[in-house]
Amino acid sequence: NFLLDLGQTTFGARLDPVKRWLNINVQSNDAETRESTITSSLTAEVLKLKQNHRDAVIVLHNGENNVDLGYTGGVKLDTPFNNDLLESLLLPESAFKQGAIVIQGDRIKSAGARYPHSESDTLPEGTSMRHRLALGATEVADVAAIVISGEDGTVSTTYQGYMAHGVNRSE
Repeated sequence: NFLLDLGQTTFGARLDPVKRWLNINVQSNDAETRESTITSSLTAEVLKLKQNHRDAVIVLHNGENNVDLGYTGGVKLDTPFNNDLLESLLLPESAFKQGAIVIQGDRIKSAGARYPHSESDTLPEGTSMRHRLALGATEVADVAAIVISGEDGTVSTTYQGYMAHGVNRSE
């Protein structure tokens, strides 16, 4: 079902299954729904990255804190999700964009995290290392990943070792 949803043709529809899979439970003082909190902020940030052709890999995990997310390296943050922080971690001059930003529930856990690159022979020739990193993350851990290509502004999603290539910016 998740993978069928990923096959949607519009960018907004493509992120819907990631939002549902993430299913973040965040409490706020003014009783905002969890959808309007982290997922809306994350969606807005992905759209901004897409429009500005900025590279990014964002790995999402919705489970328990004590689960091994399969990454090495990077800088451990373990801080509440914040759009400004996420944006600064993904600035063009940031070294963190060479790895993944790991978000677990409502927290940014790590920046610049390294995952094994996928060695899948089913990927098209010329698949970027960033896409292989995102796919590799889903092969070693129960995570989903969003990949934004700085080259052409496309967004792809990965889950359980499968990749749905994104839509182009005209869509």
